[in-house]
Amino acid sequence: MGMTMTQKILAAHSGLDQVKAGQLIRAKLDEVLGNDITTPVAINEFNKAGFTSVFDRTRVNIVLDHFVPNKDIKSAQQSKQCREFANKYDILNFFDVGQMGIEHALLPEQGIVTAGDCIIGADSHTCVDGALYKSMEFTGPGVASLTMDDRLCICNMAIEAGAKNGIFPVDEITTEYLTGRSQREWTVYAADEDAEYEQTIEIDLSALVPTVSYPHLPENTHPASEGKDIAIDQVVIGSCTNGRLSDMEAAYNILKGKHIAKGVRGIIIPATMAIYKECIRRGWTEAFIDAGCIVSTPTCGPCLGGYMGILAEGERCVSTTNRNFVGRMGHVESEVYLASPATAAASALTGHITDPTTL
Repeated sequence: MGMTMTQKILAAHSGLDQVKAGQLIRAKLDEVLGNDITTPVAINEFNKAGFTSVFDRTRVNIVLDHFVPNKDIKSAQQSKQCREFANKYDILNFFDVGQMGIEHALLPEQGIVTAGDCIIGADSHTCVDGALYKSMEFTGPGVASLTMDDRLCICNMAIEAGAKNGIFPVDEITTEYLTGRSQREWTVYAADEDAEYEQTIEIDLSALVPTVSYPHLPENTHPASEGKDIAIDQVVIGSCTNGRLSDMEAAYNILKGKHIAKGVRGIIIPATMAIYKECIRRGWTEAFIDAGCIVSTPTCGPCLGGYMGILAEGERCVSTTNRNFVGRMGHVESEVYLASPATAAASALTGHITDPTTL
């Protein structure tokens, strides 16, 4: 029986010729990742177990990206614990204020992760029903039209479909992205022709229209054109899913020379410091500010209702983040509508959910 890409990666990292669904394996990891919320939990267990060294200081990644710069005493204490651990064990890839970015965007950008890796990252994304604990493999002729930003976003959202991972095949676009960026050699794993799949879902990309996820599930989708009667209070453009340079460009192309609607708060968050700098260099940051938006240091803050954009009772936000559960971005009676950067920017201009193709 043939194997999928994910099965081949897991088999290679386990020293096995073949792996199958339901099998327990012991896989060697290329990288491990934690942030300022999850790392303290791991450190406490690390200390409780009596460990005196990490497995490899060059393959442990700690990214302080949720509450940094620290928003309160508790977040300051958590970050301090991470900093002390990183210093004690001389962690190579420790990203703090001024160097950090949103972890899911930062590690690929820096070439720390590469094709064929097996990685575990501690981040609290919540599984919904659907592809629960399965692998989602994206293939077909439409893949060639997707940029690396597109692919990283889609894979990032796989967990919101309940999947354990999302994966794309390596092609010319992947190779171009990795060349000169990847910190080590990468390995290409291709699915066998007779690989076994539980289900195949075909999507006609030409039939897709701008879509919005209404509260309170990512799967509660509606065409953006149907949201004209839904007034909004806030727009957030950024996060691990939509904070990359192409996302900033999509927002810029809609907001430049215009101003967001009265009563709407616009929050734009580049995912990494490199993206932040590029926005400044291209003049996009000034355009965002002129449009009435604020531009924040990279942070996950508003996505999880942490800071930099908390919603009050009854408020609505169009956000390019990844989840819209009850109370996700603030008050339990607030509402989050998930959308693309273009749809979010268009909605900021009109004050209601807007299909960007109608502007």
